[in-house]
Amino acid sequence: MPALYNSIDEIEGVHVEISSACNAGCIDCTRFTYDPNIDEYILNPFHPNLNYLYPADKFLSHISQLSTLENLLYCGNSGDPMAHKDIGYITKEVVKMFPMMPSVTIHTNGSLGTEETFVKLAQLPVYTDVIFSLDGLSDTLSIYRRNVNFDTVI
Repeated sequence: MPALYNSIDEIEGVHVEISSACNAGCIDCTRFTYDPNIDEYILNPFHPNLNYLYPADKFLSHISQLSTLENLLYCGNSGDPMAHKDIGYITKEVVKMFPMMPSVTIHTNGSLGTEETFVKLAQLPVYTDVIFSLDGLSDTLSIYRRNVNFDTVI
């Protein structure tokens, strides 16, 4: 299979995991494991990166090496990007570095983040697409995302 990029100067988009912290407690999340002795799901003691936040200064240093960045996607495989306390600041700085970048996308379970952070993101001079992933309605959301309150998200 041929390489997608021949050099770092060709990278136009990145999918970034800036946080492995999350509050949702989803049934199949690697953050949790079932303990049959107490019949409960507990934090997985073997998860190598539990509750890690990518330090803002390190992330900005790493992302600044990309000269052609056009798309930034924050997502979470074992965390929620909105759990990062500096997501507003980080995103503002990335947009300053890449003023031609058309948009930023953030996937979240919707129950994290402050009003102040969402205002900062909304005021960026780029299209900021925040996708709230609700796996159910008011009567079913908490079956999968056990620690997420539907009414709070809405």
